[in-house]
Amino acid sequence: MLKFKIHFLFTTTLLVFLTLQLKGQGLPFTELYSKSDYNGGIQNWDFTESSSGLMYVANSGGLLEYDGENWSVFPMPNKTIVRTACVDQDEKIWVGAQREFGYYKADESGELIYTSLVEKLINIDPDISEIWNLTNYKGAIYFRTSNYIYKLENNELNFWKASGRFMYLKSIDNQIFTYDTGRGLLHFDNKEERLLAQIPEKSGLMMGLIKFKNDILIATEKGDLYLFADKKLTQFRTNQEIFLEKNRISAIQPLSENKFALATYQGGVLIFNENGELIQRIDKQSGLQSNNIYSLYTDKKGNLLAGTNAGIEYLMVNNPYSFSYPDGQLEGGGYKILKKGDIFFFATSNGLYALNEDEIYPQNSYRLIENTKGQTYDIVEVEGKIMLGHHEGAKILNQSKYTYAENFASFRGAWTFVEFSENGSFLIAGSYDGLHLFEKQNDKWIYIKQYADFNESCRILVREDKNTLWMAHPYKGFFRLTFSNNYQDLDYQYFGKETEIITENFNYILTFGNKILFSTAKGLFEFDPIEKRFKEYTALNSYFEKKGRFSSLVEGKSGEIWYVKENEIGVLEPIENRGGKIYQKRILNFLRGKIISGFDFIYPLDSNITAFGTEKGFVYFNKNKLNNSIPNTLIRSVTILAFNDSTTNNKKIGDHYIPKEVKLDAKQNDIKFEFAVIQFSNQDPKEYSWLLEGYDQNWSEWQSKSNKEYSNLKPGNYTFKIRGRLSSKPNEFSEDQYSFTISPPWYRSNFAYFIYTILIFSVIAIIIILPRKKYHKEKEHLEFQYRKKEEINQKNVELAQNELNRLKQEKLQSELDFKNKELASNTLHLLHKGEILEKIKSDIHSIIEVSEEQEKNRLLKKLHRLIDQEGKLDEDWDNFTQHFDQVNGDFLKRLRDTFPNITTKDQKLCAFLKMNLTSKEIAQLLNISVRGVEVSRYRLRKKLELEQETNLTEFLMDF
Repeated sequence: MLKFKIHFLFTTTLLVFLTLQLKGQGLPFTELYSKSDYNGGIQNWDFTESSSGLMYVANSGGLLEYDGENWSVFPMPNKTIVRTACVDQDEKIWVGAQREFGYYKADESGELIYTSLVEKLINIDPDISEIWNLTNYKGAIYFRTSNYIYKLENNELNFWKASGRFMYLKSIDNQIFTYDTGRGLLHFDNKEERLLAQIPEKSGLMMGLIKFKNDILIATEKGDLYLFADKKLTQFRTNQEIFLEKNRISAIQPLSENKFALATYQGGVLIFNENGELIQRIDKQSGLQSNNIYSLYTDKKGNLLAGTNAGIEYLMVNNPYSFSYPDGQLEGGGYKILKKGDIFFFATSNGLYALNEDEIYPQNSYRLIENTKGQTYDIVEVEGKIMLGHHEGAKILNQSKYTYAENFASFRGAWTFVEFSENGSFLIAGSYDGLHLFEKQNDKWIYIKQYADFNESCRILVREDKNTLWMAHPYKGFFRLTFSNNYQDLDYQYFGKETEIITENFNYILTFGNKILFSTAKGLFEFDPIEKRFKEYTALNSYFEKKGRFSSLVEGKSGEIWYVKENEIGVLEPIENRGGKIYQKRILNFLRGKIISGFDFIYPLDSNITAFGTEKGFVYFNKNKLNNSIPNTLIRSVTILAFNDSTTNNKKIGDHYIPKEVKLDAKQNDIKFEFAVIQFSNQDPKEYSWLLEGYDQNWSEWQSKSNKEYSNLKPGNYTFKIRGRLSSKPNEFSEDQYSFTISPPWYRSNFAYFIYTILIFSVIAIIIILPRKKYHKEKEHLEFQYRKKEEINQKNVELAQNELNRLKQEKLQSELDFKNKELASNTLHLLHKGEILEKIKSDIHSIIEVSEEQEKNRLLKKLHRLIDQEGKLDEDWDNFTQHFDQVNGDFLKRLRDTFPNITTKDQKLCAFLKMNLTSKEIAQLLNISVRGVEVSRYRLRKKLELEQETNLTEFLMDF
C-alpha cells in the first residue's frame, strides 16, 4: 500500500491573501511520492491523464500509472527511459523512449499490452535515439526526436526534418507548435510548416509555451519570457528575471485566472499573475524535497505535478486549503491573528510574529516580536494598546514600531483579557490561577490586584454585561462572576456537576451572535437569568445527527456558521428558502485532528477565505477553489485467490481495465477486488462502500479500505458494486460495478443434471415402473384368470340357472300339464256329467210323454227342473275356456281370432293337444274312439292349413 507524505511547506507567508482582498492564500500543501512509493526510477519527465483520471508518468524506469491508491510500473521492452507519454481518444497510452516508440492498450482481459512501432521510425532514421515529445492532435499522434517530427495517422507516417534541432513540440487550440534551433518558432498546418518568429539567441533554448490570454507565452532556458501576439514576438517582463536567469527555466504550465507557473532547474517552482508579478515561490526552503525541477504538469483540477530529483511532488496550488508557518521551521501551533494598521500579528506557540502587508514575497519577512518567545495564547487590542496573553504573564507591545513586548504585571501565565469601560477603564485578565484587575490611569494600564478566594484557571471568559462575566472550566463547570460597580469586589455562582447539563469534561462557553451559549457533552444551552437555570438551545440540532459538545461557533461574513463539534470541523452555509433561513452542511475533513483542542480559532477573513489556528501554524480555506466534480471510482483489479489450492498461484482475471462480465469455474470462488477513487492527491481521505449482489444484503459501512475479499462463493450470478467518495463530501459518490458468474462444479452442470435425470428416471423405471409393469402384467393375468373363471362360473351359473329354469319350467309345465289335465278331466267330467244329465233329462222327458200318472209326472217334472238347474254345458265350456286362456296366454281366443272357421269341438281338441294329452286321453274326454281322435286331428290340420311336415302338437305348443 502506498505510503505518501504530506509536506507542509516550510515557509512563512500570509500577506498575499490578507491584503487587497487576499490576492493569494498562503502556500500550497504538497505530497511527495518517492521512488520507493512508485518503485520506478528517480527522474520523471512527462505526465498525462486518461479520461477517467488515471495519471501516467514518463519515468526513467518505465511508464508509471497511478489510480489514487496504487502505483503500477510498465517497463519498456528495451528497459530504457520513457521521456514522454500521452493518452489519445481511444484510451491508448502512447509512449516515447530511448530508441522505442509505441502504445499500451488494454486487451480483453484488461491487461495493458504494449505494441511497438519503432521499426516504422528506423526505416526513416536508422540512427534514431530519443523520442522527446508526444502530442495528440485531431486524432493524429505527433512526436519529436532531435532530427524529425513525425505524424502518425491512420497507420500512415509523415515526417519533417529539422534544419537544426527540434527542441519542443506541443498542441494548443488546434495548432501544433515546435522550435527548430535552425529557424525558430514553427507552426504546422496539415502537411505544411510555417515560421512564426525567431527567439533571440541570448535567451537560449525554448523550454515551453502555453496559451496566455488568447496569445502564446514562451519560456526560454535563460529566464526570458516572450509573448507571441498579433504575429509579433515581444518580451514579457517579470519581477524575477535575475532569479530566473540564475536558476534556469525548465518548464512552463498554465494555471487558473491567467496565472502561470515556471519550473526551474535550481530554484523550485514560481507562480506569477497575469502581470508577471510573483505570487508564490515554492522551493526546498518552503517544503519541496528538491529545487531541481525537470518537468511540470497542470492536471485537470488545476494543480501541479513536478518531476524532481526526489521523485514526484504534487503541488496543490488550486486546492481550497493552504497554510503558513509564521515561526518558520519551528512549525508551532497557531492561536490567533490580529491586524493593526498595516501590520498583521500572529500569536503562536513559539511567540508573536509580525508581517507588514506591503511585503510582496513574505517567506522571509515574518519577524519575531522581542520578548515574546514561548506560548502566546491571545492577542487583543484594548483602547489602542495591543496586549498579549503569554505564558510568562501579561505583556503589552510598544507602540512605535511594535518590535518589543513589555511585561506589565508580575503574575505568571496570562490567558486572555476582558475590558469593562462603562464605569471607567478596567481590564480583567484571566490567568493560570485566577482573575486579575487592571485600571487605566494617565493613559497607562496599572495592575491593581488579584481577586482573593477565586484561584481557578480562567482561560475561557465571556462578558455578559457591565458587571457580569462568565467563566468556563472544561473539567469543573461554569462560574457566573458578578463584580461591584468599582470592580473591587467579586461574587460568583458556581454551576458544577450537580447541575444537570454539566459533564466531567468539555464544558465551554461560546458567543454566537448576541447570545452566550454553554456547550457540554450534552449539547448547547442558554442561561435564563430569571429562572436561573439552563435551557437547551435547539436552533442547530437539525443539522447534526446527535448532540455533543461544540468548542467553537463563529458567524462568517456571508451569514455562514463555522463550527467545531467534537472532532468535526465544518460550516453551515445558508441557502435560499422561502420558508425561512436554512443551511447546508459542509464538513472540512482535512482539518480533522489539526485544530488545537481547547484553543479553537476560526477567523473569517472575508466572504471567501477563512483562517484556522492549527497544531502547525495556520490553515486557510478558500471556498472559491472548491472542486465540485466527483472523482471517478473504478474497480482496478479482480483476483482469483488460491486459498483452496496450494498448487496454484493467485490469478488476476482483470487489471487496469476490467472486463465487465466473466464466467468463472466452480473452484474460482475466492475473489479479491481492488478499487480506487481516481484522485492524485491523498489530502482528502477516500472512503468506500461495497455490495455484492447475490451475496450481501446491504451496503457496507464507509471505510478507507480499498480492497475486498470474498471466499467460498456459491455458484450463481453476482454483481460487485463499489461506491467511492471523498470524506469532505459525504453525500457525493461515484460508482462502478463488475458482473461475473461462478459456474457450478461438473457434478452440478447442466450436462450432469441431464445425466442425473436419465439415471433418476432409470432408477424410477427399475424401482417403480418395472415392478409396476410386472404387477400390471400379473394383474392382467390374474384378471384374465379371474375373468375366465368368472366366465366359466357365469356359464356354470347360467347353465345352472338355465337348468334350474328348465327344471322350474319343466316343473311348472308339469304342474301346468297336471293342472290342465286335471282341469280337462274335471271339465270333461263335468261335461260328461252334463251329457249324462241331458240323457237322463231326455229319458225323463220321454217317460213323462208316455206316462200318465200325474204324481209320477209331477215328480219327474220336478226332477227335470232340477237337472236343468244343474246341467248347463255351455256355461261349463265357457268357464273352461276362460280359465284355460288365463293359464295359456289367451290361447283359445288367439286361435279363434287366427282361425275363425274352427268349431268348439276343434277348440276342445286344440286345448287338449296344448295340454299335451295323448290321443287315448283325448278320446276318453271326448267320449269317442282313438280313431275318431285321429280323424279329428286330420280335419284340424286342414283347418289350420298346416304343412305336412309341421307337427300339429308342436305348432299348438308354440302358438
